[in-house]
Amino acid sequence: MKIELIDICKKYGRQKVLKSVSMEFGEGVYGLLGKNGAGKTTLIGILLGIIKADSGQIFIDGKPVGSQSREFLNKIGYLPQYPQFYKEMQVYEFLCYMAALKGIPKKETKSRVEWLIEEVNLADAKKKKVGALSGGMRQRLGIAQAMLNEPELLILDEPTAGLDPQERIRFRNLISKFARNRTVILVTHIVSDVEYIANRVIIMDEGCIACEGSLEELENSITGKVWEITRNKEQTMDDLDFSNVSNLKREGTDTRVRVVSDTLPAKDAITTRVGLEDVFLYYCKGDGK
Repeated sequence: MKIELIDICKKYGRQKVLKSVSMEFGEGVYGLLGKNGAGKTTLIGILLGIIKADSGQIFIDGKPVGSQSREFLNKIGYLPQYPQFYKEMQVYEFLCYMAALKGIPKKETKSRVEWLIEEVNLADAKKKKVGALSGGMRQRLGIAQAMLNEPELLILDEPTAGLDPQERIRFRNLISKFARNRTVILVTHIVSDVEYIANRVIIMDEGCIACEGSLEELENSITGKVWEITRNKEQTMDDLDFSNVSNLKREGTDTRVRVVSDTLPAKDAITTRVGLEDVFLYYCKGDGK
């Protein structure tokens, strides 16, 4: 599936939420990264037909979405940022119910539901009420329902927000497992999730695309612009611009400061390896914006 969004614009009142946004998706995992309010969720809402764009076009395999909206929606699996569950239903019962809503034939439902329960590691909880599940288990149930119709496009909106580190790792592994032969759009503001599993990264800032490319391409784009400064307890840091600091770490009596800057931020600064957090800061906040 090839998805093209061309010059998508959206505003609420006088606030422009999306400003002529254009992007393209094919097979693989795409990390759609941005601060809260960058326009990510609005863009996904437009792609899903939940929100109407003020202008712009969407093409699926070269055809306008309007000419195949039902066909397109049948190819989508979606986990919203705040999924709503029927808390009194059992896990197995809930997935069977969702399968019926999605029009999955009854003869296929049992085998598909049982397979997904195993895949998301909920076999021991299939008779539990949804309301009794932990946050991580509910998110795994959410991705299971999104996969019921074997979608070609899987959209996950802030799927790891609020999860503990172990559940986040488990969920990232699930995404990688389900990504084969389909398009996955991971919408998030958590940099590490994108860094671990995305093939391509799109960073949004204030309703625009700040940058996009593979992780390697984005890191290479700011090579030589990430610096490290070491100061001991007797040295002042008054000369540093903390708006460009991506990390500050105490090591014994020393403090290591990581700075993103086009120019030498201090006389004792040395260049260091680039990470995605540095890229994010450079394009969305730092002096390279």
